[in-house]
Amino acid sequence: MTKKTRGRITLEALSTIGVVIGLVFVGLELRHSNNLSQAEALISLNGLTITMEMSKYEMPTSDDLWIRFRDGKLDNDDDISPKDEEILTTYYVMQINLTEAAWKFRDTGILGEAETQGYLKSACNSFTRNDLGINFWQTSRGNFTSGFIAELETICVDLKPID
Repeated sequence: MTKKTRGRITLEALSTIGVVIGLVFVGLELRHSNNLSQAEALISLNGLTITMEMSKYEMPTSDDLWIRFRDGKLDNDDDISPKDEEILTTYYVMQINLTEAAWKFRDTGILGEAETQGYLKSACNSFTRNDLGINFWQTSRGNFTSGFIAELETICVDLKPID
């Protein structure tokens, strides 16, 4: 083997090692970036949850709307005033948007299954507390991503349309 050939083989080996080391560093950076994306997604969702929950108490509702909502004592449209119904509708829209965002973060791989399930179960709990929530879901479900609708209705069978 000539000196020129040995030099070329050495150079190619060093180049290959350099490429492998570069790929390892890229992989580490991607993992770090994914971890940051997950943290940012959770911070965003948790911040929206807090804002949504706190805003309930700033809305001009009847004194007992949120207590009756929490206790599942809103059974039909006659139980609440039109203004309270509009506010409750706004709350439901915020709940759906928050839950769909969590689902999308999971669907795109930013969040895992475990992080997303709490949001889906919380939405199920909110919508099935009373007939108003179920009726709202039935009339507005077509406004959201079909995959999200299917998954929420799989987890929350009470929301599935009656055929």
